Amino acid sequence: MNKGIIRVEDINALFLEKLGHLYSVNEIRAFLDLLFQHFMGWSRSGILLNRDTVLPGNILAGFSDALDALSAHKPIQYITGSTWFLGIKVAVRPGVLIPRPETEELVSWILEENPPDIKQKFTVVDIGTGSGCISIALKKFYPGATVWGIDRSVAALELADENAKANDVSVMWSLSDILGRDEWKKLPLADWIVSNPPYVTESEKQGMQPNVLLHEPGEALFVPDADPMRFYSAIAEFASSHLIRPGRIYLEINERFGKMTCDLLSGHGFRNIRLRKDIHGKDRFVAAGPQ
Repeated sequence: MNKGIIRVEDINALFLEKLGHLYSVNEIRAFLDLLFQHFMGWSRSGILLNRDTVLPGNILAGFSDALDALSAHKPIQYITGSTWFLGIKVAVRPGVLIPRPETEELVSWILEENPPDIKQKFTVVDIGTGSGCISIALKKFYPGATVWGIDRSVAALELADENAKANDVSVMWSLSDILGRDEWKKLPLADWIVSNPPYVTESEKQGMQPNVLLHEPGEALFVPDADPMRFYSAIAEFASSHLIRPGRIYLEINERFGKMTCDLLSGHGFRNIRLRKDIHGKDRFVAAGPQ
C-alpha cells in the first residue's frame, strides 16, 4: 500500500480493485465491514460517515496486511482473530476450525426443543469441541448444566479454554479422541451428547473454496471416502454406554448421509430420530431421543 494520505474511501476502492478477481463485491464489502470494526470500532454507518477520514499509519499497516492475507485466501476470521457464534464472541486462530453458521443452527435447534430453565441440572458432552463454541453457548444458555468439551487437539482445547474464560463460563475440557475407545472410561455419563465431527469426504475437496483448503485444519474437516461414518459410528457406540436414559443426541452431518446416520442410530437402539434440513434446504442435522 503506497504511503501518503489515504482516506476510508480510498481503502474501499483499493480492496475492490485488488480483490475483485477473487471475491464478489458483496464478499469484499463484508470483509471491509469486519476490518473497519476490528481496527476502528466502526459499524457500516460509521464507515459511511467517515469516508473522508484520513487513516493513520498504524491502521494503514493493518489494512495492508489484511489485503495481502485475503489475496492469499486467508479466512477473514483468522485475520481479525475472532468471530461471533449466537451472539457470543469467539476467538479463532489457524489450526482450529472456524465456527460455521450451520453449527449455530444446530445449537438453535437444541434451544428450540429444550427451552432453557435456569434450574436445570444435567450433563452435556460436546465431542470435537474445536474452538469451544458449542460448549460455551450451551453453558451460557443452560447455566445449571455441567458441560464437557472433548477434542483430540491440544491447540483446540487451549483456545476453547481461553474462549470459556473470556465469556465467563466454566467448562470441563478433556483431551480425548472419540475414536480411541479405551479413552472413553475417563469421560462422564451424559444426559446430552452433541457433536459436529469431521464429515466432509476426501472426494468433496475439489468443490471447496481455497480459503478452507489452504488454511483450515484438514483433520477437523475430512474423512476417508471409504469410511465416511467413522466418527458417527464411534459416537453412536459411545452413546450406547455413556448416555443416561432418557437422553438426547444432536449431530451435525454431511448432507449426503442423512438416512445412513438415522439408520446407524436406530441400529444402536435409539428412537425418536429426527432428520432436519439447514437454512439452505440440505439434510444437515440428526437428533435422537428422548427415549
